[in-house]
Amino acid sequence: MKVIFGAVYRRRNDDSINDQHYYYYIPVARHKVGETIKYKMVDTYMVNNPCWGKVDYEKKLWYLEQANCGETSYQIFGGHFNYYYQNYYAIQSLELDDNDWEMVADLHEYRMISDDEAREYLPEDLTMYLPLWNEDCYRWNSGAVGSCFVKKDAKKDGWRVYSKSLNDNGFSFKSYFYLNKLEQTCKDVLANMKLGYGKKKEIRMTLKKIRKYIKLSKEYDKFCKSLAESEGK
Repeated sequence: MKVIFGAVYRRRNDDSINDQHYYYYIPVARHKVGETIKYKMVDTYMVNNPCWGKVDYEKKLWYLEQANCGETSYQIFGGHFNYYYQNYYAIQSLELDDNDWEMVADLHEYRMISDDEAREYLPEDLTMYLPLWNEDCYRWNSGAVGSCFVKKDAKKDGWRVYSKSLNDNGFSFKSYFYLNKLEQTCKDVLANMKLGYGKKKEIRMTLKKIRKYIKLSKEYDKFCKSLAESEGK
C-alpha cells in the first residue's frame, strides 16, 4: 500500500486499542524493520487542534504533511498528541503491504468546502465529515465533527444545484429577493448543466410557477395598498 503524508486512512476491521477514537488515522512516522518500511499511525481523535478558529485547506494539508520527518518524526510531531495518548496509549504500526488498511482520501486531490456547498455535488465526489484532529470543525448545533472535501476536478451536479436552491429559496418565502434568486438558478442550470428530459421539464415548470407567483404577489400587494388607501378615507 502506498502511504502518503497528507492522506487519511481507515482499517477495514478496526478493533481499536484505544477507547477514544474516530477510526480515522494519519501516518506520523516511518521507520525500518530490517528491509521493511513501517509507518506509525495515530487515530485523529488523539491529535490536538493545531490552532483555534478557522483553519483553511492549505493549513490543514500543511499540518498533516509535517509528520513526514523520517525516523524522528514521532518525537517532532509528538507534541501535537493529547496528554492521554502520549502517556497511556501505544502507536499502531502499518506496513506498506498490510491489506487491513485502506486510504479514505489523499487530501492533495481534494479541496475543502462547507457543508452547504457540498449539497451541490454528487456523493461519489465528496468526502464528508472527515476529522483531521480532535473536534475538527465541531458543529455545536448538530454535534457533527470533521471537514468536508470535494475532488478538485469535480463539477457541480445541475439537479442538486436546482434542488438546493429550491429548498433554500422556496415559495414559502414571500419575498421577491428569494424568488428572483431561485429564478436565476433555474436559468443557469438549464443553460449550463447537463440534465435529462424529465428534470429539465420539472425545472421549466418551476420557472413558470415562479413567474406566476411573482405576478400574483405584485397584484396582491397592489390590492392591499389600494384597500388600505380606500379604507383610510
